[in-house]
Amino acid sequence: MIMSAANLTLTVALFIAWSICGVVNPDYATEYEGALVTYLPVEHGMSFQLSGFIFSSQESQHNGMILHEYGHYLQQQDMGFDTYAITVGVPSIVSSAISKIHHAITGEWGDYYLLPWEADANRRAKDTL
Repeated sequence: MIMSAANLTLTVALFIAWSICGVVNPDYATEYEGALVTYLPVEHGMSFQLSGFIFSSQESQHNGMILHEYGHYLQQQDMGFDTYAITVGVPSIVSSAISKIHHAITGEWGDYYLLPWEADANRRAKDTL
């Protein structure tokens, strides 16, 4: 799937900005099935995908998060950027924030990965194995 000019511009600008800030380190970059994976100095378990760039904590490479984010990459390829942003991206960000608040209060993580957009990402990624 070819990206729109606006989506490509946003993605490249974000990548350049993070590179300038020293967040993206080429020593911590790899590729997974066509998606660029960059390890960030962020909280353990934190990761996200934007237009074929998977950003993740280095620890996440061992717990299936890269595969999960690859599932989100497949969702975006199938849906297109706008539909993906509205039906997956925003709900995922909001539900992740709610999950972190819930964990801070109760000590439990809840069923974040059972939410429809998260379960679909897992299913799509596992279908590629």
